[in-house]
Amino acid sequence: MKIKEVERLAGITSDNVRYYEKEGLIKPSRNAENNYREYTEDDVETLIKIRMLRTIGIPIADIREVIEGKMDLSEAAVRRQQVIAGEKAELAKASEICDLIISEDAKFYTIDPGEIEKRIEQSPELLSRMDDVISNDTTKVHLDREGFDRTIFRMTAGAYIMNAALTLIVGGLLGSVISSGAGSAVLLVLIVIMSMVVFIRSGWSAEIKFQQHTYWMAAVSMTPLVIFLLSMVSDPVPTGRYGFKYGWSPILDRVGVDEYGSLGALIFMLLAAFCAVMYVVRKGLPDFQRRRKISVLLTLAFAAACCILIILVTSADKTDIGVAAIASVLILFAGMTWTYDDTDRNDINLFYAVNVATKIINPVALVIKGKGYPGNYFR
Repeated sequence: MKIKEVERLAGITSDNVRYYEKEGLIKPSRNAENNYREYTEDDVETLIKIRMLRTIGIPIADIREVIEGKMDLSEAAVRRQQVIAGEKAELAKASEICDLIISEDAKFYTIDPGEIEKRIEQSPELLSRMDDVISNDTTKVHLDREGFDRTIFRMTAGAYIMNAALTLIVGGLLGSVISSGAGSAVLLVLIVIMSMVVFIRSGWSAEIKFQQHTYWMAAVSMTPLVIFLLSMVSDPVPTGRYGFKYGWSPILDRVGVDEYGSLGALIFMLLAAFCAVMYVVRKGLPDFQRRRKISVLLTLAFAAACCILIILVTSADKTDIGVAAIASVLILFAGMTWTYDDTDRNDINLFYAVNVATKIINPVALVIKGKGYPGNYFR
């Protein structure tokens, strides 16, 4: 059966179905003819059970272990009871403080915060909750659909423009590193290290400020990545020997920019332009399914247009074709990731938007499964 039928029978959304599949809780087969997912009655029954267990608060990780036979369902229930016991103690203390406020008919501007804070400090559970609530207030800034797209556009376009400037400044330096013996290997190791730092930081923290800082770390790693890719498709060309037909060389000569810097900046500015077009087009498409289809078509069209543009304004040699290929692949990656992580939910939040932007900027973020993984917020 198709996913729409599964939605109806299991009583959950298609986003939930895909998320549970991504988490390994169900494993639908693929239709050999069209590669569509084919769900069975067993899958539906599993999803119904998952919905029931999630309703009582049993974590995804525990449900996975139960399904895989690594844990008994009763053990998962015992773990949940232990958590509930702690929550009961926390709620009892909170109720006690509420009783105090009610009994004294306290007013906001006259209440003594010292007495309440003293009672909170007497409860380790409430003290811990206070820290979590304060730190998560910014995480739960809710965004409408346009706000989600606007956040993605501002973050990605800003990152691409920043990288365009960086490649103009350090492109030549990185290019010379590549030209020296083991330079390519050194640069590749640097990219991997930076990407893994992003993986670790994003995957194991749900702090919104932490995620935003990590995003810009991911963004900076794009500069050496693009220079490395350029080194794979071209040889270093001295200043003044660009392939551009329309008089760019004199300008670049005067500022001392070499080929790596100019071509890298071109790629990043095309990516920034794509994000702007994507945002403007999606802004006028309120229907979720239509928005997804148009986004895919727009991504394909923009990638193809960039190939044609680069070939038209350059000498169309091997290097130029390689540059066109790099730009197109990065545009396809950004557009498809943006589209895939789009959602018709009404509870989109800043945390989710920042993580999606990180995935668009840094491919390593696609495999993040820790606390910072976008889907985890919707459990």
